[in-house]
Amino acid sequence: MTFIVASIAGGRGTVALDPMGTSCGIDCVAYDRDQTVTITATAASPSLFSAWSGDCAAETDATCTLVMSENRAAVAHFRPNMNLMFVTSQTIQPSTIGPTLAGADAFCTARAKAGALGGSIWKAWLSTSATTTNINAADHVSLSARGWIRIDGRPFATSVADLLAGKVLYPPRLTELNTDRGQTLAVASGTRADGSTDSGLNCMDWTSATGSLNAGDVDSTTSAWTYAQLLGGDSCGGSYPIYCFESDDGMEAVPAPKIPVGGRRAFLSSDRWIPGGGVDAADMLCQREATMALLDDPNSYRALLSTTVVATDSSRFDLAGEPWFRLDGAQIVATAADVAAPAGDKLLTPINVDSMGRYNVNLEVWTGSGNAPGVTTNTSNCDCWISGTPDVSGWFGIAATTRSDSMKSLFWASSTQPCNTASRVYCLQR
Repeated sequence: MTFIVASIAGGRGTVALDPMGTSCGIDCVAYDRDQTVTITATAASPSLFSAWSGDCAAETDATCTLVMSENRAAVAHFRPNMNLMFVTSQTIQPSTIGPTLAGADAFCTARAKAGALGGSIWKAWLSTSATTTNINAADHVSLSARGWIRIDGRPFATSVADLLAGKVLYPPRLTELNTDRGQTLAVASGTRADGSTDSGLNCMDWTSATGSLNAGDVDSTTSAWTYAQLLGGDSCGGSYPIYCFESDDGMEAVPAPKIPVGGRRAFLSSDRWIPGGGVDAADMLCQREATMALLDDPNSYRALLSTTVVATDSSRFDLAGEPWFRLDGAQIVATAADVAAPAGDKLLTPINVDSMGRYNVNLEVWTGSGNAPGVTTNTSNCDCWISGTPDVSGWFGIAATTRSDSMKSLFWASSTQPCNTASRVYCLQR
């Protein structure tokens, strides 16, 4: 028999076998044919045992009994004692959901079971305006919840209040199976940024296969994760993933992330900048705002801009150093070198928190290259940021998303704009 301990979002635990049997390798125990074996899963506090899979999948508690009539395999899954959230790996037709959202909640519960997530109450992030129901998504997923984490353990939001204020820490890209749904723009929502119903844009309260639908973007934070795009035509006849939130009582509060010792900071400038004075002028903007924000070593901040060299040139940024973090503690890239990758491909979360701690959405940010911070091909950068006139152009990106695809790269470059346009800049510690 093989037995495996599986971790969800960093959950920890052990399994015990009775009787022990004879070792036949790592996570393998041999027994006589038809011997009865009891397997007990024990979570390491504050983790929880969530579910069995394999030959114990039918069991609902932490103890499983198997008869060794053949080769057996059991997997014990453990998870943190915090509410989870995910975007579904499968899709659902809006018209099958119904005005009470029961169809979507059942879909979420089934997907949570498929991911061995455990939990008692799963709710869909959807809203209705039907006279007898009138459900706002924020109420539906529980106003008392103390935050949610993604399936990889990273925090999504630390409270409902923060969620409705746009203080989303990491994009909701991960499914119940811990796979990445990045680049999937259309997530059925029908819900505004404040958690209320987007009346008329929710497939007639999830009963009709005709009409238009409001959708969220899994690559985004702030408000665009739930309120990003109007799908016109008869979009309600399609099939879409949805967001699922665990709403169990008694869960621990989700802690806010913290910047580790040595971690470098990055922020979106609060002020807009019209090119002129070269990249040094943009650096001065970053350093002035770092000073106003009382950040350590404010003179170490540089603007992430392409000139005749790449934006991540070693004279400006050390790509062998510690990674960068937003001012709210969210980690932007896994390693420093990832910031030079094709736009958005390796971003963990967008750089959309400004020097004053505000969360921004869909703001233009000067970048200077149509490809990536680490290349100078397809460069248009206002004559190396010297010119601020309308007859010269420069590439800009869009803050609040990690999205990039064959059409456009929103973090780094969306399009070009006249150089007399006032836009933000990304500011990173050298």
